[in-house]
Amino acid sequence: MSEADLILENARVRTLDDARPSAEAVAIADGMVVAVGDRHDVAHWRGGGTEVIDLQGAALLPGLVDSHQHPFLGTQEARGVDLTGVRTLEGVHTGL
Repeated sequence: MSEADLILENARVRTLDDARPSAEAVAIADGMVVAVGDRHDVAHWRGGGTEVIDLQGAALLPGLVDSHQHPFLGTQEARGVDLTGVRTLEGVHTGL
């Protein structure tokens, strides 16, 4: 087992896991969460190069990303282009 790059501890972690809805520490290695639990659960991930941050009781939430978008509405809102009358892929490129 390698060491974590980062340990966040003394936090109020919301896990979104019904079996364990909360925790107090998270270990991260190579950009991936490798351990969640109390300080003892992540302690074995601590090494000489591990950065440890005490969150002093702050809330820690998972990053929730909604990556879906409705192409026509999203384009219209982002660029102001009205594509509601376009019926072909070529029309998307030419605006006809």
